Amino acid sequence: TKLFVEEDSFFPTKLKPHKCSARSRTESTHMFITGDRLILLDSPPVMCNSYRKDMTTNELDDLRQVISFLSVCHLLIVVQDDYFNMNFIRLLQFAEIMKPSHDNKPFVSNYFPNVLFVKNRAKRQDFTTNQKERMDRMLRALFRDSQLRIYKGQTAEQQKQKRTRPTEGERQINTFLLPEVDGKIYDLY
Repeated sequence: TKLFVEEDSFFPTKLKPHKCSARSRTESTHMFITGDRLILLDSPPVMCNSYRKDMTTNELDDLRQVISFLSVCHLLIVVQDDYFNMNFIRLLQFAEIMKPSHDNKPFVSNYFPNVLFVKNRAKRQDFTTNQKERMDRMLRALFRDSQLRIYKGQTAEQQKQKRTRPTEGERQINTFLLPEVDGKIYDLY
């Protein structure tokens, strides 16, 4: 199944002819269910005003979208060109606060997803141990009081039982680095 690459795929990526336009290819949330019953959601970029007109409406729509994802997703993949877009971090923190905490259909009460922070276009220095540890420390500090599951292998049960948690230094943040690619395609065979 073609999910991302081509024009007729389920979640088409932005192709070069469209890069010049300021318009996002994804204008609403799209869903695809795999043969293994894994539900994938593709949403418009958050905090991207390319196809909307009113700034206040944009911010409210972004907040609603993030609250919905925090309420229904098992894994929320946050892709950014840098780790610390503080406006987005604040939006994520505010959405966590605003998320319904009681039984409010279709939301699940007191549920928080695993979060994977993906750094897009990572540079060579981002892969060094010192830089990785620095990024982890910053994310730990930013999400210190959060109920979002930002640590590798963290479960809802571990989240509730704080006394069984490893120390701060032992926990690894859910991060993934996608390296910057120069556009050349190399033949691997």
